[in-house]
Amino acid sequence: MAPLCSRAGFLGLGLAALLLPVVGACSGQVAESGPTNADQSNLAEDEVVSVQQRSARTFSEAVVIEPNDAYADRCTGVLIAPQVVLTAAHCVVFVASRSWRVTAPNATGGPETHDARDGEPMDAAFRNVSQSDFAQRDLRDVGVLYLAVPFENVKLPVVASGSFAVDKASPPIFVSSVGRANADADGLAVSLPTMLDAPASSRASFEYETARVTAPGESGGPLFVEGTHRVVAVHAHADRAAKTDAWVRLDGDVYTWLTQKVTSHGGWVATASR
Repeated sequence: MAPLCSRAGFLGLGLAALLLPVVGACSGQVAESGPTNADQSNLAEDEVVSVQQRSARTFSEAVVIEPNDAYADRCTGVLIAPQVVLTAAHCVVFVASRSWRVTAPNATGGPETHDARDGEPMDAAFRNVSQSDFAQRDLRDVGVLYLAVPFENVKLPVVASGSFAVDKASPPIFVSSVGRANADADGLAVSLPTMLDAPASSRASFEYETARVTAPGESGGPLFVEGTHRVVAVHAHADRAAKTDAWVRLDGDVYTWLTQKVTSHGGWVATASR
């Protein structure tokens, strides 16, 4: 019998398998550090795969980002602190109005919307590239937006501070994205599970790769370990020819930078912790 965590075996187990606590066994160990509030330290609930996780309604932290700029595209993102939204850098720097409306469609009690009037990319060099060629640059496409008013009805995710060993010889790690169902929709959808991999290039040190699971308009959307609320990356760009998605990893110096930004913009504490 094939091991439970084999690529074909995992995807072929069907709905019943989603009830088993298999994520810890399949995903390897990822150390968490930094904040000690409940969202970052109490991980027991996040280790259990649940049928309910296959619905975007369970991801209250996933958001739609609408720039107040007729020339900028919508993006997606994830609320990692009550006043901090994690998204792609290009969703921040190429918005001339410096103003966004951020909506959590699945907040408790109904959609919740707040304005962001400031944000920044992790790599400052992003401000010196053009919108047409940023994907070709050796930059980490990760940024944050800052909210003047905190979200109150959203449960926050766990931000993975450690990296995954995505060697194909080891048990594979399965992940799912939460993004817009299509470019015109306000709602969100969960992708099918897909295997996490590393790109065959120098970008492997700061990117993950998956099969294409996103739709247009999902830049900046979160990538979760399957069946959990542990976010490990955000969507940077898609290669339509190769049918792959590229995701910026959140471990290492990205996690350190995010911790600094959250600490200086309201902190990690949430009114409703996971």
